[in-house]
Amino acid sequence: MSSEIYTKANLHPQITSLDHLLIIDYNFDANNGTKLALFDLDSTLLKYYDSNIEKFEYMYPCIPNMLITLHSTGYKLFIVSNQSLANQSNEIEKIKKKIHKFVCDIKLPWLIFIVLGRNKYRKPCTGIYDYILKLIRVTPQNVFYVGDAAGPRPNCYSAYHDIKFAYNCKIKFYTPEQYFLNKKEKCYFKHFNVTDYLPEKLNITFVPKKSKYIFLYGTKKYSGVTTFIKKYYSDYTVTCTQDFHDKSIFVNCNDLTFINKIQKEASFYVLDYSKNILTWTKGFFYVSGMYYDKSFKPVKKYVLEQLKDMLINVPFIYDEENFTEEQRKIARLQLC
Repeated sequence: MSSEIYTKANLHPQITSLDHLLIIDYNFDANNGTKLALFDLDSTLLKYYDSNIEKFEYMYPCIPNMLITLHSTGYKLFIVSNQSLANQSNEIEKIKKKIHKFVCDIKLPWLIFIVLGRNKYRKPCTGIYDYILKLIRVTPQNVFYVGDAAGPRPNCYSAYHDIKFAYNCKIKFYTPEQYFLNKKEKCYFKHFNVTDYLPEKLNITFVPKKSKYIFLYGTKKYSGVTTFIKKYYSDYTVTCTQDFHDKSIFVNCNDLTFINKIQKEASFYVLDYSKNILTWTKGFFYVSGMYYDKSFKPVKKYVLEQLKDMLINVPFIYDEENFTEEQRKIARLQLC
């Protein structure tokens, strides 16, 4: 398809693994270029088939010629793709086969990033773009990114990691329909500035009680239960109702009979935050190096109703005192 002649040799990619990031280099040349075109893979360049991951089919018929035009006008071509974290060993081989079919058909040089982990490389974090900027000196106004995860739209799922990735990287963003089909679409997201919740900006004071027992309730996953315990009750032990002692913490305890027995010696806290805050806490938890796999035990609504007069609402406070420089940078991004 391209006027550029490709041989079998340079259609064999160089593959590098870096911190759960797969970098696939198809004859990519980082020299002599300041213009970058970045694309998502699934549902952007290629159609996605859940039942047949390695099936190769362009999202739109116009895509090959548009990519060839980009390359001929000096654009460096990139793919940036978040991939599922489940069944990686089997699925990643299928993804690599699909990519290889695509490159063999389009016959253009690509640098392809497949993100397999929970870290700074996962969109909407800027880790991959930071990596690219170390390779190429770019002119920012000549960089753009195309991806389908731009919030609720017809026939699209409602994730935001593509539009937020472009925003965080400070580059132009298009949906596939906007870029390839020249459709008019309005895409936006609600901005969340976590630094608005720095202690020095909040006109509140939170002083935890040092009671014999602590009952702590997180109404949703990623409410920050573990962070709360580490900050305010590091000398207490999270335990269960069958095996408790002084300085015990009970997380999302639904046993009202047990609670009634010791409530006079206990303090009760609830972490009940807005959707915007929980979106940030989940996103930060996933990509900041703090992720660990832990099940969430939901609290029963009737329990919270019974305890409402004793529950102390814990305000959301952003405390970055013990963060690394990288974690501080990630925290200030628009996360998903």
